[in-house]
Amino acid sequence: MLLAEHTRFQTDRVVSYIGKSPARAADLVKLFCGKDKILAQRAAWALSHSGILFPELYLKHLPDILGCIQHPVHNSLKRNAMKLLGSCRIPDTLRTSVMDTCFQFIEDPAEPVSVKAYAMTVLEKFILRYPVLLNEFKAVLKSGMEFESAAYRKRAEMILANLEKRRLQKAISIR
Repeated sequence: MLLAEHTRFQTDRVVSYIGKSPARAADLVKLFCGKDKILAQRAAWALSHSGILFPELYLKHLPDILGCIQHPVHNSLKRNAMKLLGSCRIPDTLRTSVMDTCFQFIEDPAEPVSVKAYAMTVLEKFILRYPVLLNEFKAVLKSGMEFESAAYRKRAEMILANLEKRRLQKAISIR
């Protein structure tokens, strides 16, 4: 099914086929982590869309997914894994690994901006739970704004504005 074509229509068919089936989701993760570049790329797209609909299907597979994106066979794996991570609640046992991976991706000058943008979104959610990371996160975003693309700057500015807005809301609620 994944080899038929690389289109949104076909991806939607794969996502529909997976549905809420844990066994089919597990099979998709195996393809995502496999050595076949084309299958992994197509599985990545389906995984992110399926994960947005049914994130609970992928929670037990997150360690495997994180391992696969450390040395991916295709860059789309990183982007789609970050997209998945942005849509699910990360278990506490994986939070350090996920945060480290996100910071690595954001700080790596060779990383595509799409991967960085999704990593920023994942970290933004962590900041709400772990405000002690706020200053480090802001510093990383601001340092990248000097030399990164317009897309990076736009996403970073949006996240920094959201964080400031939340800070002000919290300050007002304390009064």
